[in-house]
Amino acid sequence: MQQWINVLCQRMIKYYILIFVLIGVITISVFPYMTALFSHIHTDFKSLLPRNYETVKRMDEMSALFGSMKNMQVVVKTSHIDKVKKILPALAAHIEAHPDVDRVIWQKLGYDFFNTRKLFFLKKNDLTDLRDRIDRRIQREKLGDLYISFDDDGDKKEGFADLKDKYSRTYTMRVRSPYYVDEKNTVIGFAVEPKGEGYNISRFKKFGNEIKQRISDFNIQQYDNSAQLFYTGGVINSVHEYDSLMSDLRVAGIFSGIVILILILFYFRNIRSIFFVSIPLACGLIWNFALTYFTVGHLNMTTAFLFSILFGLGIDFGIHLNARYNEERATNKTLLEAIGIMIRHTGRSSLTAGLTTSMAFLVLTINDFKGFSEFGWIAGIGILLTFLAYIIILPALFTLEDRISFLRRNHFRLAGWQLHLIGHMPTHSVLKISVIALTLCLLSGVFFTQFNYDFTNFRSENYQIDKARELYARINPQKAVPSAILTHSRAASMEVRNTLDDYIKQNNDTFIHSVRNIYSLVPDMQAEKIPIMREIYTLLSDDIVEKMVSDDDKERIDDLKKSASASSFNYMDIPHDVKKSFFHQGINENKQLVYVFLEEGIDLKDGKKAMQLAEEITDIHAVSGNTYHAISSSIIFADVLRVMLNDSTMAILLSLIAVFLLIWLDLRNIKYTLLTLMPVLSGVVLMIGVMSLLNIDFNFFNMVVMPVVIGIGIDGGVHFFHRFQEKKYDHIGDIMTSTGGSIMMTTLTTMAGFSGMIFAHHHGLASVGITANIGLVACLIATVVIFPALLRYMWHLKE
Repeated sequence: MQQWINVLCQRMIKYYILIFVLIGVITISVFPYMTALFSHIHTDFKSLLPRNYETVKRMDEMSALFGSMKNMQVVVKTSHIDKVKKILPALAAHIEAHPDVDRVIWQKLGYDFFNTRKLFFLKKNDLTDLRDRIDRRIQREKLGDLYISFDDDGDKKEGFADLKDKYSRTYTMRVRSPYYVDEKNTVIGFAVEPKGEGYNISRFKKFGNEIKQRISDFNIQQYDNSAQLFYTGGVINSVHEYDSLMSDLRVAGIFSGIVILILILFYFRNIRSIFFVSIPLACGLIWNFALTYFTVGHLNMTTAFLFSILFGLGIDFGIHLNARYNEERATNKTLLEAIGIMIRHTGRSSLTAGLTTSMAFLVLTINDFKGFSEFGWIAGIGILLTFLAYIIILPALFTLEDRISFLRRNHFRLAGWQLHLIGHMPTHSVLKISVIALTLCLLSGVFFTQFNYDFTNFRSENYQIDKARELYARINPQKAVPSAILTHSRAASMEVRNTLDDYIKQNNDTFIHSVRNIYSLVPDMQAEKIPIMREIYTLLSDDIVEKMVSDDDKERIDDLKKSASASSFNYMDIPHDVKKSFFHQGINENKQLVYVFLEEGIDLKDGKKAMQLAEEITDIHAVSGNTYHAISSSIIFADVLRVMLNDSTMAILLSLIAVFLLIWLDLRNIKYTLLTLMPVLSGVVLMIGVMSLLNIDFNFFNMVVMPVVIGIGIDGGVHFFHRFQEKKYDHIGDIMTSTGGSIMMTTLTTMAGFSGMIFAHHHGLASVGITANIGLVACLIATVVIFPALLRYMWHLKE
């Protein structure tokens, strides 16, 4: 092996110019694919599940039939709401002229139609009761003081408030107006629906910007100078999450890059070391993300920040290899000798560490949760490609430095910190304290560390969008969009509705408020209700009514008379805009939706609630034996959480098993393998304990940190124990200064790679940075404090 490595080093030194040319051509050729990848970041939950998952296939089918199911909501806060109402039709027409707009919903769909026929929706006995109450009120006005009612018990017999309350929540979801307005008449809103399907972030961004421009061109303020506009909805929120994530990643990358370069300069005390470390790293990252473009094709919410992570991880190879090269050249080794020793010894340690880290990531690819599987693939391949880049490019860089006279160094400085001072700490005391601390951390982690399910705690804040959401909640207190069930016949649609209606009656703790299909909009017993409605019309036509009501109530009486004279109808008579929400392409009963509405105040961004709803309606089992399936973004979210939680334990176990096997294959000794694993195992326990102490929970984003910390934490143990063997199980002090210093340096640079995320506006991204840094510090303490003490104890070494 030594002879083979010497021949390899000779070839690399001889053909270093050819290496530069080939590396340059390859890197420049694939660079455009890397940049293209970062324009394909998927921020939707669906992208975190395999395409063959049932919920994903149902969502794809629904989107293909009914479009993206996301809209753009415009909320107007005003002191003159009547002015805004007057211009809404013209504004809607102006927006609908855009070729990508399907429709603008500025009035409640079918409001006039259903308002005219509202008496049909009362039960027959309530309709009769209403007729009798109207009759009693009229008779009382006619008889004056002579009127005596032996069964009159006050407002309930002559008022209408109880009937209004009963039906306003059941049928109208508290509809107060044909417009989307709040109770105080200070907020009004409308929705803009995009045309077609297959919308991605770039199309949403283009659509949102162009609609905002059209609204700006219309200039609402010229009609109402008090009007303030705010935007929200799926279109706006998706774009904001993407833009916020990309902005935070850019800032994090710049911050991390600057800190890492400063650390390298401080550690090596040499400006050229920045180039030696950075050039191979840049090439490795470009190769990796270009390969990702062809193998995966996109990034998701968990892989989007891998650039910063791999920047911190990949640079570890450069630090170890550069430090060893400098160390050998400082002892007057030749270029060939120094490169040979660097590759043979530190290269072997780096290869083992790289393989274990890579395998810890690559085993994640078997998981269904793409937050793990795609993360594992990109990170695992990235580690190997970065190692390869260093092994190929670094010798060429050292040769270039040595061959050009004005670049040649006459003095090589040994990099490192005086960590041998840690060796003066009493071994038994260190081990006793470590055992106690690890035990307490393990118990604390088991009993106190939790998973935070509430996704609202981990999104990016934006004043304009948050204000829009707050104002829209005044218009519509329902926080959750309805889920939908695709059915293929009228019989199936009715069966779903009846099944869920029975479920609601039998379960008081359900989140479901009501279920609607197109046929639920057609009340029953219309023929029997018509005679009663006509009697109401006759009563309201009495001259006394004109005298007994105020001017304000006359409009309401006329509205009620219109409803009392309405004709019966069926679902074919319902306005097209309403039917469009239920049917695909006109009236197609073979493709129709049933909607599931939730109780007000239920926020399905809380993962526990989303999972409960998914448990209730993902699979709907009818008495006939048929099974139907509901789908919505909330159900997708619930599925992602379920898959992630199921896969997380397996991901951690597989990472540990893979690391164990690779180290055992390298050392061929169970005792040494377990010793090498000690730093990472202790580090993970310390990490969980500190998280518990600081009241930091795991969440949707930082769960991916666990396999990352395992992959990163193992590096220190591998490098330390390899150097320990090389030194013939002696000279702990020298190892602490050289290898220990490199381990501390690589940990600091990796921490810097994560540190930029801590300041992110996106709280999920910030939680990744915080959690990862806690884990890295814990692994560092385990490696440079606990591990040397354990080695001294087992080999009876003294400092």
